[in-house]
Amino acid sequence: MPATVTPRHLKYISLVLLALQNAALILVMRYVRTRPGDMFASTTAVVMTEVLKVCACFIIIWHEEGMSVRRCCSHLNENIIQQPWDCVRVSVPAFIYMIQNNLIYVAASNLDVATFQVKAASGRI
Repeated sequence: MPATVTPRHLKYISLVLLALQNAALILVMRYVRTRPGDMFASTTAVVMTEVLKVCACFIIIWHEEGMSVRRCCSHLNENIIQQPWDCVRVSVPAFIYMIQNNLIYVAASNLDVATFQVKAASGRI
């Protein structure tokens, strides 16, 4: 009998995966910001992350709309173009989040790993 994933199990699986992802992100970020040699611009990393998120969102919307480009465009038109005020309200926290991500790269470059991890976990960065 195959094991099924219930919503309760999915909640715990998601929690563990997000915790691992967060820990790995901080360790990898710290490593790439402190290694010798040419360093990439943190703003480039943040912008590329956001571009990948937008692409993933488009793929999810395309899949939810039955893999139809026409229905996908219609969905985007209804929810973005025809509701500009909602887009503005969502863009303010998104802009602040982008600034926070840039500051996290600055902190990763200037703090030791243990201090950075504790500060990041407490939300004080």
